[in-house]
Amino acid sequence: MPERDQLRVAVVGYYGHLNAGDDLLQAALSYALSDHLLLFSSWYSLELLNDADLVIVGGGSQWPGSAFFRSGGWIARRLRAPLMVVGISATRADDEVRAQTESLIDRAVFFHVRDEETRALLGDHPDVVTGTDLFWWMPWDEPPTSAPAAPATAALALRDWGIAPWDPAAVVAAVRESLTVVPYPFHYGSMLGNPKSKLDDRAFLRQLGLDDVPSVWSAEPARSDVTVAMRYHAIQVATRFGRPVIGLDVDPKIRRFFEEHGVAELCVEPGAIDDLRTALERLRGDYPSYCRTFAAIRDRMSARGRSDLAAFEAALAEVRPRSRADTGRVRAALGALLRWARN
Repeated sequence: MPERDQLRVAVVGYYGHLNAGDDLLQAALSYALSDHLLLFSSWYSLELLNDADLVIVGGGSQWPGSAFFRSGGWIARRLRAPLMVVGISATRADDEVRAQTESLIDRAVFFHVRDEETRALLGDHPDVVTGTDLFWWMPWDEPPTSAPAAPATAALALRDWGIAPWDPAAVVAAVRESLTVVPYPFHYGSMLGNPKSKLDDRAFLRQLGLDDVPSVWSAEPARSDVTVAMRYHAIQVATRFGRPVIGLDVDPKIRRFFEEHGVAELCVEPGAIDDLRTALERLRGDYPSYCRTFAAIRDRMSARGRSDLAAFEAALAEVRPRSRADTGRVRAALGALLRWARN
């Protein structure tokens, strides 16, 4: 790409916290924006954003909790750079934040969510595009492997979860009744700022007595015959291998995945051990059929990811580098304002 078309892009999201799911989102955006200069950050200031040629917010479960959306009206009035929102989903309804977000939707050159329920919670705005998770925007070089006739191994992507009552040891025991457990941690970083958890995934799985807990993340555990997951991207990676997944319903995005793809019987409450056993029995009883089902889900998601990426690239092609004089004036004005405030 010619130098004059290279953009300085500020990407705001939950980046830099040693969470493999967010790292996959970062990898997908890095692929989609490989010709541009990128800054990924979980922190931002208006000065930083207005010094960019393009601001991207996403992906992940950022609505309505992110301060960016809670202050949407204020930001929309003051943001000078073009805005894109990509790959987000909602954790709950919030009319106040929705009203704030409407200003951002009107301001954005591309506003993309990863499920239909999020679009509905945002008011079914006609400018909101529904697609899939950013993970499906990038190529996947990990080849699928042939599925066995019956499952023998299960990857466990569990997390320290303090919201609903559940017994993690009972989950491990139920899976071990019929399958060999493979630990599959996703979050390796600090739990500061995360009131739902005290331990990172690696420490949590070790506390449960599991052996050979990986010290670094890889996709390899998702090659297990089954994945039992409380982590959304553990579900995505296993699906990309065409492997069946049982989801523990700790987040709306997990429930939505199974409902939207017609396998709601494989999504169970974390404390419902009998339901977990029933789901495991379903998989053992019809394993080849479920492998075909998840391979079909993979193919649909891959096609949708390519469509999302094409729409994103079309919007991106309309964004031009901003004049350095423009961004210099922004910095000068903000500097003068700060000096005035100090005095």
